[in-house]
Amino acid sequence: MSVGIRTAVRAGARRTASRDGLVLALAFAAIGVVGVVGGQTLLRDAAEPALETLRTRPTAETGFTPREVRTVADALDATTPLALGVPASVASGLVVLAGVLRETLRIVGVRTFAADPTSLTRDRLRPLVLPTLNGVAGGFAVWFLVGLGGVLGILAVVVGGAVVALFLATSFFFLRQEIAVENRTFVDALNESWRVASGHRLELLGLGVAVVALTLVPLVAVRALFGVLFGPAVAWVAWVCLGGPAAVFGTATVTHAYTQLRAEPREPELGRPRIDR
Repeated sequence: MSVGIRTAVRAGARRTASRDGLVLALAFAAIGVVGVVGGQTLLRDAAEPALETLRTRPTAETGFTPREVRTVADALDATTPLALGVPASVASGLVVLAGVLRETLRIVGVRTFAADPTSLTRDRLRPLVLPTLNGVAGGFAVWFLVGLGGVLGILAVVVGGAVVALFLATSFFFLRQEIAVENRTFVDALNESWRVASGHRLELLGLGVAVVALTLVPLVAVRALFGVLFGPAVAWVAWVCLGGPAAVFGTATVTHAYTQLRAEPREPELGRPRIDR
């Protein structure tokens, strides 16, 4: 069975517009606000000392004219309009909290879109702690492996870095689905995602490109438009609000492709531990 990109995209859009999809979108948006506020606060806290140095030191020493310093300050203000006046430790806590909650919500989203629409809600909510931890660890593992593969590929051949990185990214395309649906550890989810993706990597690459084009491109366009019309703060709020439905759409679309491929006949599994608690 092949991956039907159009079918998956249509299914993703349909599930995003459903009641469950809209609830998840609101939750993603709320968590997104926490993450963006924390991230912008950290960025401002890190940049302020350097900016203050530019303001107080003479041009001959810094190489920046007063006009250039004002330009840097304006750029920082435009980048961090939602920053709060809280310590960096608090901002770091917000970023970590948002990351963990976002992963938990992704687990719930995958289970929701992989299950029968009539299934009980409580079945989608348990277990959550270990799958969330495995999702976080698995996400770091994938980023590390993809980055390492890309670097090694670049050392071999310039174009090879992108090829290796894309190969690994599509190989681990269903990491979160294996963790959420099958309750696997992230190590076993990596192995099983590789198996499920085998023979379908080009199709999954096409699906990934479609999801990015249908989510990231509109987000960037809306943020740019709102930034021109209403200012950076409103632009960031619009980005976060639209990011909720975008996250749900991506999750629903990839999960539909996963259920398509999971329907293929496969050999019995041996030695694949699951998390039952």
